[in-house]
Amino acid sequence: SMTEASYLAICLAGCEVEVCADICSALSNGTTTKVLRVNSSPTKGEAGCGKLLVRSDSAISNVIKIRSVQYWLFSVYHSADIPAELDQCMEYLQKSLRTVQWQPFSELLKQVPKVQQTERYKDFISGERPARFCVRCIRDGDSHQFKSIDVAKKVGEIVLEATDWKVDLTTMDIEIVVFVYETYLDVGINIPSESKPFSKAHLPSELRSPVVSSSSSPGLRPSTAHLLALLALPLPGDVLVDCMCGSGATLVEAAFSLGCVSLGGDLDLALGPPLRDALRRTRDMNGTAKAEALHWSAHRLPLREGCADIAVLDLPFGPTVKKIPPLFRSRVPTFIAELARVLRPSTGRCVLLSQTLQRLQVCLDSRFFAHFRSREVNVGGYLCYLVTATRSEAVWTSDADGDEEGEETKAAKRQRT
Repeated sequence: SMTEASYLAICLAGCEVEVCADICSALSNGTTTKVLRVNSSPTKGEAGCGKLLVRSDSAISNVIKIRSVQYWLFSVYHSADIPAELDQCMEYLQKSLRTVQWQPFSELLKQVPKVQQTERYKDFISGERPARFCVRCIRDGDSHQFKSIDVAKKVGEIVLEATDWKVDLTTMDIEIVVFVYETYLDVGINIPSESKPFSKAHLPSELRSPVVSSSSSPGLRPSTAHLLALLALPLPGDVLVDCMCGSGATLVEAAFSLGCVSLGGDLDLALGPPLRDALRRTRDMNGTAKAEALHWSAHRLPLREGCADIAVLDLPFGPTVKKIPPLFRSRVPTFIAELARVLRPSTGRCVLLSQTLQRLQVCLDSRFFAHFRSREVNVGGYLCYLVTATRSEAVWTSDADGDEEGEETKAAKRQRT
């Protein structure tokens, strides 16, 4: 039987509205969503991730299938006014959480597919032993006079007083996660999935088949890749080109769950094996999925003009930015020119993710693009820009390529100086 439950959905900050719409379209009519906004615009820090409060009577197995959500938790408590002082914060937690009924969450966890299918949860499900639990705290904010460990310890004490559960930091059945962002507090219980637990008090790597995680290139989270493709408003059969596909997250998501014909490539040969593995898994899990990848350079795509409906460009950001050679930065205008060349005039759409906005604005401000829109998003704690634009009616000509090469040369000169 289906039980109505409250969920905390963790998603890409800046795309909450799109994730809300995706959840409502995927679940039953009894589903309601509420955006728990922590700011009018995203800011840095992992605790500043997007948060949605979702109430649904859909089966848990259907809820956790939604691919635009990073992590699902059962929602325990939400507040917008946690004190910054240590003593007052501890007193606030004691007062707020002492009335929480923890046992119903234990029963909900027993309905989770991963719990039912994993041997180590067997004694937990049968009730032969008390539940094992741990508490993690992910915290960001400048005014706090307390540490993450202070919050985790206090919440742990409250749970020990209220239940017969035992503390276990490594083989826990129940993982309580506390998000503290400035004055906002969210407490949830992680729903076990393919992804790893929140073991180091950080957002864990998001693992979701058929996307394959690569040690040589962590790549985008599958949910972020899904949203990049979703923002291009894809129709089944649309041709999507991922110019720098890395380990293939966007390529796979577009083909696997959105019905696109995905073409991608990358210059890094080290990405070949995990990329091939991801493409094989995609075809195994969805026999109708169409996705292929090549070894190519984004500034000279081996594709004919006007062949693509959607183009995606995920430029490096985060710690990898410092390792990018100047030549790569100087070629950004040429990358954008290639998007204009391969996109269909009038109907083509492009989606770009970058840690800098100014260069993209300059490159896209040409006769080949229209309807430029940008938004700030929080990607793994880094503030980035997500940009969408549409292809104008202008027909591509060879002299346009020359114009872009000129822009590249200018950019290279600026870089040298």
